[in-house]
Amino acid sequence: LQWFNNRLTIRTRLVLGFGLVGLTLVAAPLTMYMLQSSRDLQSAVLRHVGIAPSKELLRMVQLMQQHRGLSSGVLGGSTTLEAQRAAKQTEADKAVETFDAIVVSDIHDPALTAAWRRALDAWRALANGVSSRSISGQESFTKHTALIGDNLKLLDLMLDYFGLSYDPTGNDYHLTMALLVHMPNLTEFLGQARARGMLLLAERRITLADRTELIGLISNVERQHEYMARELGKAVALNPQMKTDLGHIAQGSMALAQMAVHLARTQVVEAERLSYTPTDYFAL
Repeated sequence: LQWFNNRLTIRTRLVLGFGLVGLTLVAAPLTMYMLQSSRDLQSAVLRHVGIAPSKELLRMVQLMQQHRGLSSGVLGGSTTLEAQRAAKQTEADKAVETFDAIVVSDIHDPALTAAWRRALDAWRALANGVSSRSISGQESFTKHTALIGDNLKLLDLMLDYFGLSYDPTGNDYHLTMALLVHMPNLTEFLGQARARGMLLLAERRITLADRTELIGLISNVERQHEYMARELGKAVALNPQMKTDLGHIAQGSMALAQMAVHLARTQVVEAERLSYTPTDYFAL
């Protein structure tokens, strides 16, 4: 070391000194950049992992919504729907098993897991109550609706858990709000209108309170669609390339929603006498 120091010129010492200072100045921001890049990468990976569980949960919710409608018809007296209802329950059971396996393997949050366990127990008790016909059509509707509401709350928790609700650019945030928040709520209000209409058509009776409730559900459908379309529009504005794949969703879903709303209005809400068949109402 002494020999090395003796051979260094003043100029060399200055160059080395400035070099060390430069390295020190670069090292701090470079380290911060690398750490931030690593966090961004981990966040992107986590969001990607969260897509499949979210889709499976929504698929399970969809089947429970369909089971609710069929159960309303059967428990209301339309026994011809029983085979279809039983088959739908089998489908829903399989979807529940699939999602349960995902929770066990991919989700490690005590609060989220506990919420799912409660929903799982509620589904099993409800499915048994419907299949044994130990509950009424109104009880079935109420319990299905509460369970589906809990599962949509679970979806909200999952969006946070997997980071799907966080996006500094805004693009993915608006897309998530459109398709994983407002769209599920839209379909749930439609599902409630379907199930209520099924029960009323099967029982062939309707009160002023029933008509008022259906009008409220229809209003909620229209409001949720407006929210969905607005968020989707924001996402497309931030990323115009999405327009090709997603631009049709708002228009197409509105057309379908309007068909369902028209059916509920004309055949249930505004009908003087309920004569439309529950089977056709469910199918449409």
